[in-house]
Amino acid sequence: MRRPVIHQVLLGAAEGDAITQMAFALRTELQKFADSEIYALWRHGDLMEKSTLPLQEIPESDDMDLLLYHSSIGWQEMTDFLLSRTEKITISYHNITPAHFYEKFQPEFANDLKLGRTELELIRHKVVLAVADSSFNADDIKQHGYHDVKVVPAGFSPKRLCNEIYDVYLLNELAREFPNGYVIAVGQILPHKRIEQVIETMHIMNSTYWGNIGLVICGVARQAHYREAINKFQNRCAMVKVQFPGAVSNRQLATYIRGARVYLGMSDHEGLCIPPVEAMSLGVPVVIKGAGAVPETMGDGALVLPENCGAILAAEAVNEVLTNHELRWNLINAGYLRSEELDSQTSSVHTAELVRAQI
Repeated sequence: MRRPVIHQVLLGAAEGDAITQMAFALRTELQKFADSEIYALWRHGDLMEKSTLPLQEIPESDDMDLLLYHSSIGWQEMTDFLLSRTEKITISYHNITPAHFYEKFQPEFANDLKLGRTELELIRHKVVLAVADSSFNADDIKQHGYHDVKVVPAGFSPKRLCNEIYDVYLLNELAREFPNGYVIAVGQILPHKRIEQVIETMHIMNSTYWGNIGLVICGVARQAHYREAINKFQNRCAMVKVQFPGAVSNRQLATYIRGARVYLGMSDHEGLCIPPVEAMSLGVPVVIKGAGAVPETMGDGALVLPENCGAILAAEAVNEVLTNHELRWNLINAGYLRSEELDSQTSSVHTAELVRAQI
């Protein structure tokens, strides 16, 4: 009997990218009963070149049973590709950032985000199954005419970094660089992530309490103009020493997080928000702005600030976690319990079975 052919499609595959990690986990489950690979329009780095395939090499529709598409932004070449396909499509929706965050300063990127939402409607008649990785994302995609959206954080592994060994050389370097410790933020360097608010928060905290706490921001800078603006803003925030490691390996990321005194997130929009959960699983207390799906994802495991909070309130919160030992240990315990709870809910197996049922 012929095995089903179910391939996943990504716009871009990159090491450390949450959607790529989820696609890998899902591929493992799909390959138990189907021929399944990951195809991407862009493949960043040697690891992705070896572990994924170029989109132009995907088999014809007649040779496939189902295509699983991960949606997070629009790109005309991808939209044209999806519209040309005739096989069944399953969509895994990871949230498309609202375009208004970028319309003023980066209109081209805003147009890509708008295209992503237009794409959802253009391919809707081809889609036999829609899966979202949070209730927030399910509600979002329903605005584009999708019904009976399944909520499963497929491939999301909250404890994926727990088995990574320490990089002791990096820890020694961090101890020399930040003798009083540091706060960590993880995520792409993009405007809606509000990296400038993260920096401002630590500048205000150190200015007010003379903590001399450093800041490490792990993430790839996707937009040069915003990165340049961050550099200029950083120069005005003299009370905080900031390190931007850029892209890091899983081992390095686990080490950076484990060594941090607090995880800080100030993003204005999140469809799931994975890095703070990974911090919880590694025993680091989390202070985070409650935007988008953040309250849903964090539960009682983090100090969730109001959605409209600014750097002053965040600075007070970070200082409280650093100095109030009872609060700190309660947060660490609550965060670990929440990561355990999310880990038990996560199921690539469940998503694979939902996909299998569409064949």
